[in-house]
Amino acid sequence: MKTQSRIRKVKPAKAETLPSQDVKPETAPSVPVTLVGSIPPEILLQEAMGEPDRRLLAEYGETIRLLRQDKRFTFREIAEWLEERGIECDHNSVYREYTKGMSFHEQKQAELEDAEDENEQP
Repeated sequence: MKTQSRIRKVKPAKAETLPSQDVKPETAPSVPVTLVGSIPPEILLQEAMGEPDRRLLAEYGETIRLLRQDKRFTFREIAEWLEERGIECDHNSVYREYTKGMSFHEQKQAELEDAEDENEQP
């Protein structure tokens, strides 16, 4: 027995037209605008200079590798260890620093090893 599939054509709905609205933009007087309360550039420069260096973790690459490879710390444990010593970081930034320069395969291997280590933690 032969089955036939029938394709039913559906007519598209007609688009409704909305009444046109003639909206005219208000004409504003051409007055120079000055920002009230804008911060002077010198102040922003001082604030920017006071911000911590976000690339600082690169200086601790050897420490991260030692803790990871020799001491078998997880990336979270390394981040906590560095935080206790005043280095602002999280486990993601530690992972990125650790895997910098590694091939994709080496990065995936490091990721798997860390997952295994974290699963072994109580």
